[in-house]
Amino acid sequence: MNTTTPAADGATLAALAATRRTLHGIAEHIVSAHGRRSGGTIRLLVTMRGFENPPAGADMLALADGVLERRPGGPSVPLTQVDTIGGLADAVGVPFGMPDPPYRLNSGCGPDDPVIIDVTAMATLVDAWAIGAQALRIVAARYELDQPEPALWPEHFDVGLAVGEINLGVSPGDEFCPEPYAYVTPWTPRSGALWNAPFGALRELRALPDVDAVVEYFELGLRTAATDPVRPGD
Repeated sequence: MNTTTPAADGATLAALAATRRTLHGIAEHIVSAHGRRSGGTIRLLVTMRGFENPPAGADMLALADGVLERRPGGPSVPLTQVDTIGGLADAVGVPFGMPDPPYRLNSGCGPDDPVIIDVTAMATLVDAWAIGAQALRIVAARYELDQPEPALWPEHFDVGLAVGEINLGVSPGDEFCPEPYAYVTPWTPRSGALWNAPFGALRELRALPDVDAVVEYFELGLRTAATDPVRPGD
C-alpha cells in the first residue's frame, strides 16, 4: 500500500475548487438536466473516464477525458474549446438548466460562467469518483443491495449509496473539506472518535490510496456505527 501523500498546497486546492465548480455546473445544468428531460432521472453514472447520464444507447450525454459527447452520433466538444458553460450546452445541442429542480440547485453556476479546467485537477476528481464507485460496488455486492450501481448525485456531486440507514460515498471536496474524501453518514448521528464531521465521518482520499483502502474505511464506519452511541440531542 502506498504511503499517505501530503496535503495539497494552496495553488493545487485553488485549481481543484475552480475545476470542481465548472464540472459541477456541467453535471447539474447540462448532463443531469438532459437526463431529467429525456428519462426523468437526475442520477449520473461514474465511468473510469468521467460521468454520464443513463441509459446507454439512448440520447445521452457523457463527459469523458475532458470531452462532452452526445451519444449516439452527436457532437463531441472538448471543454477547452468553449468559453462558457452555456456555450457548452449550445455546442452539444441541449438547453442549459435543470428543469423543475427536485432539490435546491447547488453548483452556483449560470450559463455565463466560464469553463475553467485544470487538467491535473480534473484527473484527480475523475479518479476520486472512479475509486469511490469501485469501492461502493464491492460494498453493494457484499451486502446484496438492491442498488448495486452507485449514483453520482448532482446536488452535492458525490458518488454514494446507502447500507441500511448509513450513507457511504466519496465527495470531490466542498466547503467543509477542500479535497476529495470518503465519508460515512449514519442517518442518526453517532458519538465517538471516528465521527469527525457534522455529517458523520470523513477521511481524505490521499490517506486512502486505493480501492481496498476505501472499502476498509467504509467497513470500519459500518462497524463503528453499529456500536457507538447516538449523539446526544439526536
